[in-house]
Amino acid sequence: MDLAARLKFLRERKSLSQSDVAKNMGFTRDSYVKWELGKNEPNNTALVKIAKYHNVSVDYLLCKTEIMFPPEDMPDINVEFMEILSSWVAEGCTPQEIREIWKQLQSIAEKCKPKQS
Repeated sequence: MDLAARLKFLRERKSLSQSDVAKNMGFTRDSYVKWELGKNEPNNTALVKIAKYHNVSVDYLLCKTEIMFPPEDMPDINVEFMEILSSWVAEGCTPQEIREIWKQLQSIAEKCKPKQS
C-alpha cells in the first residue's frame, strides 16, 4: 500500500467523499484528489494535518509502519498489541472504542495481580 491508497482507505473508512475530506481539512478538492490518485504528494504540514484528522501517525500515512495510532496517543504497550489494535480499527473500531477496550484490559490486569496480605 502507498500513500495514495492509505488516503483512500482512511477516507472510505469514514464513508466520506473526497470533497468532504478536503473541505474538513481546509484543502482544495483538486489537491486532495491528486494526492489520493498519487499524482502529487502533500507537503509535511499537510501530512501532519491529515494524520491528525484521521488519528493516525505520519509514519502510517507514509507506509513506514502498519501501526495506525500515533505512539504518544497510546499507553506503553508492545508492537504486537499495537498491530492488533490497528486491525480492529481497520475493521471499524473507533479510537473511543479502543480506549474503552484498553480500560477493560487494565481492569482485568488489576484482577490478575497477586493479592497482598
